[in-house]
Amino acid sequence: MKNKKYQPIRRLISYWEEFEETNSRVTIHEFAEWLLQKSIKEIPDYGKSIDNTINRDIPAYLKYEQSIDQKNHFLDLISRLARLQEFYIRKFLSSLPINSRLEFLFLYTISLIGDAKKTEIINVHLVEFTTGMDIIKRLLNQGLIKESLNESDKRSKLIHITEKGKLVLDKSIRRIDAEKEMFLTCINENKWKKIMSTLEELNNFHNSIYLKHNNKTDAELINLVASLKYL
Repeated sequence: MKNKKYQPIRRLISYWEEFEETNSRVTIHEFAEWLLQKSIKEIPDYGKSIDNTINRDIPAYLKYEQSIDQKNHFLDLISRLARLQEFYIRKFLSSLPINSRLEFLFLYTISLIGDAKKTEIINVHLVEFTTGMDIIKRLLNQGLIKESLNESDKRSKLIHITEKGKLVLDKSIRRIDAEKEMFLTCINENKWKKIMSTLEELNNFHNSIYLKHNNKTDAELINLVASLKYL
């Protein structure tokens, strides 16, 4: 009885030995995939039952992920990472007057520029005008920034950070630094640095188009990008 109890473990070990002999990448995940494929080949109707189980139990996001092509997957991952970081930042800033990534970025940028135009701050962070104005109003209402007349253009006002805003910003920076380290701790620094040049190239190219040509139609944008991508 005792021997039978451990028979599946002995069988698993023998499978692992076979896997090691025939594969260069020896990891648990690779082994699991290899074992699944081996079972599908060797046991009649096993693959059909596995497919039914997978289709029933697979998370909705994985079903979605498997249905999109690589280009969509690449862009989707960028968007998802931004939303995930926003989720974390709200938690890290929950005890402060500002509680979103954009509110922090607006306050931080205003502190860097000094006397800033509202549209200038909005354009830096690529948000819709109404969204940007709502954020600026919230910062004004919190007393973190204030307005003053623009001496060079009496029709507009400039915004700058207040002493209260500086105190809140200092605390926010410490919380954001903690979130940043937490967010990236799961990946080796050399890995995320390798994709920086690709992301910067995409950002620089499309940032310029957004700022200069955001009123164009989709057809006009397709033609524009086609003409610019080789420059």
